[in-house]
Amino acid sequence: MVDTLVESASNVELILKYFDMFLKLKDLTSSASFQEIDANNDGWVLPKDFKEKMEQQKSYTPEEIEFLLACCETNHDGKLDYIGFCDRFHEPAKEIGFNLAVLLTNLSEHMPNEPRLARFLETAGSVLNYFEPFLGRIEIMGGSKRIERVYFEIKESNIEQWEKPQIKESKRAFFYSIVTEGGDKEKLEAFVNFCEDAIFEMTHASGLMAASEESVGGTKNREASYMYMGDDDDERAGKDPFRRGLQSVKDGIYTAFSSLSPSNIKAKIADLQQMPPAELAVGFFKMFFLLFYYLGYGMLVVIRYIFGVLLGLMRGPQTDEPPPEPTEEEKIGQLRHRLLATQSKNTNRYTHECRFALDAFGHYGYRNLVVTKRINKTGQLIAKRRFNQKM
Repeated sequence: MVDTLVESASNVELILKYFDMFLKLKDLTSSASFQEIDANNDGWVLPKDFKEKMEQQKSYTPEEIEFLLACCETNHDGKLDYIGFCDRFHEPAKEIGFNLAVLLTNLSEHMPNEPRLARFLETAGSVLNYFEPFLGRIEIMGGSKRIERVYFEIKESNIEQWEKPQIKESKRAFFYSIVTEGGDKEKLEAFVNFCEDAIFEMTHASGLMAASEESVGGTKNREASYMYMGDDDDERAGKDPFRRGLQSVKDGIYTAFSSLSPSNIKAKIADLQQMPPAELAVGFFKMFFLLFYYLGYGMLVVIRYIFGVLLGLMRGPQTDEPPPEPTEEEKIGQLRHRLLATQSKNTNRYTHECRFALDAFGHYGYRNLVVTKRINKTGQLIAKRRFNQKM
């Protein structure tokens, strides 16, 4: 195993470096100074504030800060979800890093004088220190009188429960009975009693913690604070109205079922138990008002639709009527407009011709030009040109 680690030493050191960066995120985001920049308590902060807090913590180098900011994704308001970012990178690093810490711990116990392993232990020092409180150990003595150690992960919630006053009192009583009572049977009974008490107290404490977390419901509210469609989703929804309507129906069904889920009902019951009587009364009347309002609105929509269908059936299909024929006066008026337009056009043409002729014949010495115009029976304009004597 050590040979395999040595062969891929560069990759292992890079992985340990990434684990060290991601494991520090939980301490950063849970600190009191970091919570100051989350004014709305919805989990969304500006990237510049996130960078400033990482610089103030002095746990990251400038290169690591730039790398972490490059891994962040912002929404349409330019904010990043630091809780989602922490869950996205911290949790996988914690799961994989724990297995690596167990491996290095076992190797260090079996090969304490290996110089090649000491290099990895030095590189992984911060990772090992992080997992030391969560590293449980069971020592088993086999038939060969050799002690074997089995490592397991202790959850952070179990550590908090283990430090409860009730558990400490059970541990104190157990150790007192072990020291004072000398028989193996009494020691076994004391151990069984201790285990039963510890299991009961820890189960009761975990139930209380779960109820408090469900009553808060901060994560769901945070996820619902900034719901928006991406560019691709927006473009597809705009081009396909049917898909947009279908997605709206799916979202409505999902919201209805999620609101009726047992966990949501428990959370609402916990909220009701903590509300004062005045808020309960206001919420009661508000619920009935909204109930009657939406029922009336729904009935109105249904009735309008039914009456619209009935009126359409009573009117029957609409037939296209032919356009009315023009009367004699309209025909005479149209003909008169055409004649006037033709006369105006011919008058302009002959006016230009007369001007051109006046210029031409005036050049050769003719005194003036006489133009005679008249309209014949068909409505055409007839013009005659005649030039007087020379000058």
